[in-house]
Amino acid sequence: MYFAVVFGLTGSGKTGFLQGFLGRNLVSQRTIREEHKSYYAISTAHVYGQEKYLLLHEVFPDFDFLSETELSCDIVCLIYDVSNPCSFEYCTRIFKQYLMDSKTPCMLIAAKSDLPETKQQYCMTPLEFCRKHKMPPPQSFTCNTAAAPSKDIFIKLTTMAVNPHARLRCMCTCNRCTFCLCQNFLNSELVQTVRTKLYTVVFSRHITHADLKSSTFWLRASVGATVCAVLGFAIYRALLRSR
Repeated sequence: MYFAVVFGLTGSGKTGFLQGFLGRNLVSQRTIREEHKSYYAISTAHVYGQEKYLLLHEVFPDFDFLSETELSCDIVCLIYDVSNPCSFEYCTRIFKQYLMDSKTPCMLIAAKSDLPETKQQYCMTPLEFCRKHKMPPPQSFTCNTAAAPSKDIFIKLTTMAVNPHARLRCMCTCNRCTFCLCQNFLNSELVQTVRTKLYTVVFSRHITHADLKSSTFWLRASVGATVCAVLGFAIYRALLRSR
């Protein structure tokens, strides 16, 4: 299971974001009493063909008293209201004070994207801020939909939590691009089984000087090299097929 912390100014759409993760649109959210809404939401998302659990935690906006426990997570969500000109500045303050030197990946989410977008009262736009700090571009989200809100944003969040470096290489949710094909293949049950057997064959015991002269050892090494060559060729075919 992966853990995501959600920050945002009061009224920015944090609660709607958590409820959207549970498949509830704005209409269904209005039927829930305020005291019954939780600061946590947990559900699943499919990443590279595998089902992953993601737990979202909404944190109160008093950024002067954030503990290490509140910042201990796999990914941070910074939510701002596109219709509130003062909403984005709060996200920048959180980022600069607590996250700028952190290795935890961050995602900026433009909530209430169904409303008219207002220019934010900050020295740079949200997109420019993301580019400066090497973050993915702002991701639009709204729970004001006829059906359940789209889960694409949550798939992206889980993808970044699973592989933090993926934010610089792949932010899609299609599972059909080159990066996704390679990840699907490398994470497949077949490859995991072959890799386990390979480790068992080659590294089942300590290698000594006598082993280096043993034909059995070199047979194991040859089998390992063959398996690696087959896997490399399969990845190459997958790359060609995706183009």
